[in-house]
Amino acid sequence: MDAFYNGGTGELVNQNGTLKWWTDYEDSDPNVTGVGQFNMLKLRRENFPSNKEITPWQLGVEWLSGTGPRHRDFTNGDLMTEMLRQHSHVQATRDIILSKMALSQSSLEGSNSYKLGGIKGVGLYLKDYSTLLTGGLTGNLAVTYLGSYNLEYTAAAYNKSVVVSFHVENSSTMQSASRPPVLGYLPIWQQTAGKLINEKFKTGWGSKTTQSFHWTEVLYLK
Repeated sequence: MDAFYNGGTGELVNQNGTLKWWTDYEDSDPNVTGVGQFNMLKLRRENFPSNKEITPWQLGVEWLSGTGPRHRDFTNGDLMTEMLRQHSHVQATRDIILSKMALSQSSLEGSNSYKLGGIKGVGLYLKDYSTLLTGGLTGNLAVTYLGSYNLEYTAAAYNKSVVVSFHVENSSTMQSASRPPVLGYLPIWQQTAGKLINEKFKTGWGSKTTQSFHWTEVLYLK
């Protein structure tokens, strides 16, 4: 679905294509009657199938049992997406984006990784996986399922508003589920023991599944 951010009304308008919004006025375009030509920033956005009610528990069962689709897409309004959006790392990324936009940048692209590797990741590892002990009453189960993830973003500003497209790709494998803290995140483990583990689970239960997250938000500069 294509869209652009209508600065005149603050309304997100649908068009065919990718996500667009106005960033500034340019000279009049003779092919567009009655309006100015706008410098538009395009964001990748596709019509992903909805998986609104899928929970982290269901994803775990699908991966472990080898049943269900091997790939799922999540977007705005899906339970998994909304849970991920609540993660403190996502909020920290929003703050980074707003800080950069406050420096008069009109558009930007970047990424911010959430890492469980290394000594610093041990505390995060214990915090994330202790969520399982409370049945999800504490912490963020979506992040517990994902583990480490790389959050990519593309953003553009109009006046005091910033439209952001977020993107996360994740894979669930037996290697990632069974690796120990610190050592399991090192290349030497991933290319030896981890690789052998995944080869034992190429098909059937415990075989690889993947998930994609694509969502958009409108942030506001102070």
